[in-house]
Amino acid sequence: MSLGPVHAQNTTLPPIVVPTPPGPYATRMEIKVIVDTSHPDPYNSTLKYNRILTSIYTPVSKSLCLKFCEEQYYPPATAAFADTTLDAHGVFERLTLSLCCSIYSSPGRIFHDDEYPVLILTPGFRESRLDFSVFAQYLSSYGYKVILMEQPGEPNIVEFPDGEIVRSVFGITPTDADEVLALNVQVQDILFIIDQFTKGKELTEQVNYIAAQAMLNDSLNGHPGRIAGGVNLDGTYYGAVLTEGMGSGKKFFMLWDNIDHNSLPGPNNEPSFTQWWNITDRLDNQDWRVELSLTNSTKATFTDLPLLADISGVRQTDPGPVDSLIGTINGVRSMSIETVYISDFFDMALKGKKETLLSGPNKAYLEVAFVRLETS
Repeated sequence: MSLGPVHAQNTTLPPIVVPTPPGPYATRMEIKVIVDTSHPDPYNSTLKYNRILTSIYTPVSKSLCLKFCEEQYYPPATAAFADTTLDAHGVFERLTLSLCCSIYSSPGRIFHDDEYPVLILTPGFRESRLDFSVFAQYLSSYGYKVILMEQPGEPNIVEFPDGEIVRSVFGITPTDADEVLALNVQVQDILFIIDQFTKGKELTEQVNYIAAQAMLNDSLNGHPGRIAGGVNLDGTYYGAVLTEGMGSGKKFFMLWDNIDHNSLPGPNNEPSFTQWWNITDRLDNQDWRVELSLTNSTKATFTDLPLLADISGVRQTDPGPVDSLIGTINGVRSMSIETVYISDFFDMALKGKKETLLSGPNKAYLEVAFVRLETS
């Protein structure tokens, strides 16, 4: 089933429009419920088939976009949940994205949405895919089809286009075993999505992924010829990657840290980051790898929340608690930094371009520190 995005709701207050993407392309978005008939729903035994909910962002030449529309950032129930959870007083109900909603067509001008490299973006444990909508749109504006996906039953709330609501099956205090289970389900879903979007294509057409929770493991690495590498947005590593590395074939990998969570020795050390470096040094030392740290950041900095907090004025009304959650770096600035560095990374990994920002520290981006870089 394929549906277009939900249009912005009418409210008594004006909409809060997210700044337009910085890349050279406009973007389209569609919501798709993709059904995997080879697996049952992993969290609901009454459902015979697994449903994966996606938001797919596709680049569009600005000269081909006939009309832009403001589309609702969250559907109604999800917006209400976010407003209540974060005590945001209706802010999330007002947020909108500016998306291309009509394509100019004429003889000799054909829109091809399969000509762009594919990126698969997965949220962190129990996070909504929608918390990365701006991130996905901004990356797409640099010339990538971005598939933002989630598995109903894991996030706190999932809202289908027909209004069906699915809550998380995980309790208030989930265990490490719960998180590993969710990661394994994500891997299964990703492999299925990759197959759906690469059917009939040459094996040389590879897919990259971005994970807010690191999910490299032997199953994902073993998917033949499809995955060139990925990005970890400050997520803990689990599974076979810590003992078996990233698998055969040349790969590219980018790891982002927040200021209190990295592979360096000391009180802020994340053991799984150190383990990952040690095993990849031993087994994957031919792979391109980088670890970057973003100043004044937290784990939540790598979501849309900082940008939304700043454009809506939420940070200004209660800076203390907000800063402790999302970091003190300006949200528009952090989003710009993350997307420009990650697009530069994928330009290198998928398009074969020479690294520019990733060759070392850059005076234009003093907020980014190179923790470690291995290019061999």
